[in-house]
Amino acid sequence: MDKLIVTGNLGRDAELRYAPNGSPICQFSVAATRKWKDRDGEKKEHTNWYRCAIWGKRGEALAQYLVKGTRVLVEGRLNGDGHGGPRVWRTDGSNDSPSEYRASFEVTVEEIELLGGSNRKAGGGSPGHAQGADTGDDGLADFGDFPDEDFAGIDF
Repeated sequence: MDKLIVTGNLGRDAELRYAPNGSPICQFSVAATRKWKDRDGEKKEHTNWYRCAIWGKRGEALAQYLVKGTRVLVEGRLNGDGHGGPRVWRTDGSNDSPSEYRASFEVTVEEIELLGGSNRKAGGGSPGHAQGADTGDDGLADFGDFPDEDFAGIDF
């Protein structure tokens, strides 16, 4: 079994696209930052980026709530290139910086939890952002009287 669990923040608002057959695809990036102190007590940090996709009606329904800065927990499976490795590309070296090789895995999301923590105030930012989403002491989003009928008939 291939399973990945990542907790991090969305780097940008989710994009909702449609495959040629009409299937919805919700795509977003999650930044997971690890912080530590080295032997000299100096603070260090490293961020890994994960390109994520939710397919089907679930992705279509959730896209409006996946906004930049929102903290999420994602469970899914890694998708590599045709040989099982990461997707590799070379930057173009723009802005007077040398070109570099970069690599990433894509994650097909099977489960997702919104943990809150968006940089935007509830109701602000993009249209359709969850109204009244406050983050409590436990860091989990409290959507208050979240209307269940928004998700009627959608299998999660």
